[in-house]
Amino acid sequence: MPEDKRVSDSILRANQARVDFIRSDLDAALTFAQIARESRDAEKTTRNTRNARLGYDTVVRFLHRTTLSMDEQVYVDEKLDQLRLALVALGESVG
Repeated sequence: MPEDKRVSDSILRANQARVDFIRSDLDAALTFAQIARESRDAEKTTRNTRNARLGYDTVVRFLHRTTLSMDEQVYVDEKLDQLRLALVALGESVG
């Protein structure tokens, strides 16, 4: 296999790994936000809000280095909007 093809394949695999990570992290962050909203325990709410916020910040950071297909972009945009709203409801300031 020519060197250029190996490099290209490697770049595509790395991008797909970032896409998969972003999707998983969004789902996990939304779960943390839901747990925080439903909890009656202040420590549990604080911990899960912090975890949801960390997920949000991580996804935003990785998005700048990731190429998404149209379908992936729609999915990420919808989940990111849901997460922003959940974080705001939990008292977080998000941009």
